Amino acid sequence: MGQPLPDNVSSSSPLPASAEAKQAASCNGDTPTSSSVQHVFVYGNSRPDISPPFIGDGVRSSLAWLLGGRLYSCNSGGVHRPVLRLDEAGHAVCGYAVSVSGSGSVIRLLDALERREHSPDFYEREVVEVVTEGGQRVQSYVYHCQEIDRSHPVQGGDWLQHLNQ
Repeated sequence: MGQPLPDNVSSSSPLPASAEAKQAASCNGDTPTSSSVQHVFVYGNSRPDISPPFIGDGVRSSLAWLLGGRLYSCNSGGVHRPVLRLDEAGHAVCGYAVSVSGSGSVIRLLDALERREHSPDFYEREVVEVVTEGGQRVQSYVYHCQEIDRSHPVQGGDWLQHLNQ
């Protein structure tokens, strides 16, 4: 079932982001202006345990879970890619809360992620809360898509484990 959730966390209770954080997130491609969101939740091919870091120095990552979301494998031109769908109670997605320290910024991280795998016609960006391995709840930007083929859920919500099957 993927990485186990921390003992103090239940997958049946999604963690909604604050209204302020949701307003700070842009789902239409505009640059976010809020400095309160300092993390990006990566759950697919941008995970640091799947591919090399995409920013370099100052990037920190912590194993984390997004509760109330579900991961699907979607076929796009013969290539399977991970797609997150929010608002699916009882499910959790394993990934990493990634942040940038020093001279970096979460905006640079988002820009790098968008260049790497963002498709403006497919993914939307939103702010959600994720739970880190240590039980800390952090607000994070995440890319997701609500209108997807839901016939291929990733069991356990862990893309790396799915790739290794």
